[in-house]
Amino acid sequence: MELHYCPGEILPVQACSAERWHIGSAYFNQVRKVSDEYMSLPVFSEHTVRSLSTSASFFKGKKYFYDNAVGVIEMDGDRYWARVQGSRPYRVTIYQRNGDLHAECTCPYNFGGICKHAVATMLKVILEGPKWAKEPGLLPAEMVKRMSKPELESFVVDLIGLKDGILDLLRFYYLGGKDSTSTVSDYLRQVEEVFKDEHLSIYNTRNVYEDLQPIESLAEKLKGQGNYSEASKIFEALFEGVARNIHLIEDSYGLFGEIAGHSLESLVECLIKGGLTVPERRQYVRKFWKSYERVRYEFFNENYRAAILSLADEGGLLEVLDKLDQLINDYACIEDCEWPSIYYYQQAVLFKLDILERLGRRGEFIRFAYANCDFSDVCLRLVVKLRRDGDAKAAVDTAERCSKNFSDLEAEEINRFLAEVYEERAKYDKAIEKYYEMFLALGVFEYYERLRKLATEIGIWPQIFSAIISNAGLKRGSREKILSEIYLKEGMGKEAIGIAYACEDLTVLEMVAEGVKETHPIDAYELYKRLVDTYLDRNIGRAAYQQAVGFLTRMKQVGFDIEFNSYIDELTERFWRRRALLDEISKLSA
Repeated sequence: MELHYCPGEILPVQACSAERWHIGSAYFNQVRKVSDEYMSLPVFSEHTVRSLSTSASFFKGKKYFYDNAVGVIEMDGDRYWARVQGSRPYRVTIYQRNGDLHAECTCPYNFGGICKHAVATMLKVILEGPKWAKEPGLLPAEMVKRMSKPELESFVVDLIGLKDGILDLLRFYYLGGKDSTSTVSDYLRQVEEVFKDEHLSIYNTRNVYEDLQPIESLAEKLKGQGNYSEASKIFEALFEGVARNIHLIEDSYGLFGEIAGHSLESLVECLIKGGLTVPERRQYVRKFWKSYERVRYEFFNENYRAAILSLADEGGLLEVLDKLDQLINDYACIEDCEWPSIYYYQQAVLFKLDILERLGRRGEFIRFAYANCDFSDVCLRLVVKLRRDGDAKAAVDTAERCSKNFSDLEAEEINRFLAEVYEERAKYDKAIEKYYEMFLALGVFEYYERLRKLATEIGIWPQIFSAIISNAGLKRGSREKILSEIYLKEGMGKEAIGIAYACEDLTVLEMVAEGVKETHPIDAYELYKRLVDTYLDRNIGRAAYQQAVGFLTRMKQVGFDIEFNSYIDELTERFWRRRALLDEISKLSA
């Protein structure tokens, strides 16, 4: 049966549950009546929903609707929105623009038509309609300002009863900074509450991250007020909480590592500003050492190392040095000689060099560094130390000898060091040689710019440029890309265009089209066209279609409106089955 829904049939808010009415009344003194402001709300039927979705999405969405996965439908100005419970909570927004119906969802669905969550939400709008309306454009702060004190108190009390954990959070904020009897463990319990739901922690890491933000903000506030004692407790709890639970979450963006690192750094700052005595500092140094030693194959090794170096006095450093020697010996005895054993041995060596330098033991530093020069980071530390101490010849000799033992990438910083030393000592031929080698090996254009500057100053740039063109990209297998970028930098647009036409590398096509659109617009237009065609032949899914429309947008800016409109018609006809693509293309004229 086809279902219909008309906005004029919205039931009064009083018809909803008493609980919802009570919460809603806390926001507003009276319920908004349905008025002309809502005439722009979209009107649609089940047939419309069916036409916007694939068969799979429609029937899955219908099941979501009948399983009550859709939360309360709310109106916000000219749009509906709701939360839908899938593998995690998603937010769906439905609105109308220029006569077209749009449904957006925060889920990762990237294929044809609207997703199942949007289908379920639209079916609920058709059958039930919105239960209560938000006042359009009203911000949360403005809502609170309009509420009387009794209304606000009533709302907060009701909210505490509805949402688990709100009471603990309120107590945490109210007592935070005021209750000097609170311990790190008290704060740690609050932090770990965020990680309590393992499923949520794995699949909704952004929410977990956002739940930690208020706790971090409170610690920052206390630190700014000079309450270093209480702030240090919260920072310590934050660090420990994340360190204990980071294995539960996906941290590909480094969000939690960033919180942990900042919290430990702020903890050390608060401890120092709080005026810890030497014995108290050593207690923390011992605590951090135990953690450093325990997490050999875990995260935060470098964070603990930095904290120890910041807090330890000479006696504390000597104590750590003794334990570090034993740790290095333990790593050296591991037989497999595989990562992570080698990596953590290297980190321990660098840690020992830090301590030796801090203690002023130059001779021991040099001997120990020479003994471990098979690590590029250690070699770099050694040659920098030699140069800083005035022994430039030994630094250069060591760097030249050791750099031959490493790969191009591993030797980059050492070769960069050598090039800078040669340039400083006016040995331009050697500096040019190093920059030339690094550019060919790594394709880093910083080295190209330095090379061009030096070679131009001594009058040999034409010869060097010819050598670069003959050899660029041969080591890295990206010759077309590097040559195209060189030609664009040198204003040689025709040469760059020739390379782009001769290859099907999407990166080259995009880079050259963008680089020549001012000087060679016809070629830029044709390259963008080739880019879009090649990209759509290789990729499907809404994310890919959005990327293709991005290319089309830049193509449109080049000009040639008649040709462009004809090309859009061609794409529409060629890809008529890709409804998600057509939906994205339609936004070009919006």
